[in-house]
Amino acid sequence: MAVIAAYTTSPLVAYSALNTSLNELLGGVLQPTLPDLNVSLPWPEKFIHVETEDYTLFGSNSLYRRTAGFHGDLAFDVNVSPDDPPNVLVLVVESFRFHDSRYLVGDEDPSNLFRGTNLTITPNFDRWAKRGVALRNFWSSWRTSRSVESILFGQLPYDSTTESGMTGGRNDTKLSGLPQLFTAKGYETFFTTGCTTDYDAWDLFLPSHGFDTVWGRGEMMELAERDLGIKSDEWFGAEHRSLSWGVHDDLSFELLGNLMINKTKEQSERRADKKPKKPLFLTHYTISSHVDFKQRPRWFDEAVKPNFSALYEGKEYADNIQNYQEIRYFTDMELGKFMDRMGEEGILNDTIVVIVGDHGQGPEFGNNVPEDRDVSATRVAGTIIAEGRMADAAGLVIDDATEQRVRSGRSGSFFEAQD
Repeated sequence: MAVIAAYTTSPLVAYSALNTSLNELLGGVLQPTLPDLNVSLPWPEKFIHVETEDYTLFGSNSLYRRTAGFHGDLAFDVNVSPDDPPNVLVLVVESFRFHDSRYLVGDEDPSNLFRGTNLTITPNFDRWAKRGVALRNFWSSWRTSRSVESILFGQLPYDSTTESGMTGGRNDTKLSGLPQLFTAKGYETFFTTGCTTDYDAWDLFLPSHGFDTVWGRGEMMELAERDLGIKSDEWFGAEHRSLSWGVHDDLSFELLGNLMINKTKEQSERRADKKPKKPLFLTHYTISSHVDFKQRPRWFDEAVKPNFSALYEGKEYADNIQNYQEIRYFTDMELGKFMDRMGEEGILNDTIVVIVGDHGQGPEFGNNVPEDRDVSATRVAGTIIAEGRMADAAGLVIDDATEQRVRSGRSGSFFEAQD
């Protein structure tokens, strides 16, 4: 798995990541330009970072290409053994923006996102990110289905306001992404979410594009009733164990933990029988922090919560921001419980964990067009946690905007705004 970031944004990337309605209306006249564009370069090199990527184009008029590898200075390394490959867990958190993590924003807080306080909305993410490598210059496309295209398959999101690259299942589209990579390496591929998977045909797309097993809302509800003692009338009754989009994150994280423990036991039994380990590649999408941010389990609604009022008092959509921050805190709390449990069970000794927002959010703009708060909606939190595999890199915070400038010695303006 490679994480590539650059110090500037090409028109192609910016056009893909942000709300493009105005760009399309005006024929692309508002697309950003490269500050150091060399017009004499072959046209693909205007959009591909050729100094670090080895690639072969499939056609003279397309950026579709086969990437053979990357080169350049190594920021950090994750030690793995081909004889005992680790499990890989990708946790994709609904609407998790960079803005919310004090650890990522930093103590200086140049955009005053935390208004002079020492608050963080995500104490558990911050705590775990400090044990891994934190990614500050990390971006994802609005909305969730487009994040699946980008995170799992490295695709530029499908250019449509009504469809995504997953719509209808895309059974005739062949993709080579992380599921295919890990399948080729002998991994079992698993996708879980508390969300309904008939949304945008996830239930058709995911099994036909590399995932051996897919669990969605239906499977999670069945398992929660069987294994966790949840009663059927608790889903949409007074207990609110589900929101309209699916099973809340407290239950889905507990079920995910059970799955990870059971799979690890199966792997140990296989090795005891002198059989190959069959490592696991699993992607999990959370759902509780989906707009409108008001739907939460009864127990959490009645619980004492941190006072985040200093972050939203006096703002136009103060109630909406408060709802967002509280449900963000809820998911972070459940993420922390899950990670702590995996640590106590020894799962993290044999698992690389990637945590990333599927996209950002803009509750400060209300819930009709929050994506218009462009940076807030597309700059996401990210970290890689690999206990015992990172040596001195544990605790590293990668801010490519600064590091790339030092390494390349290029001059020019750089993106500094945090929101």
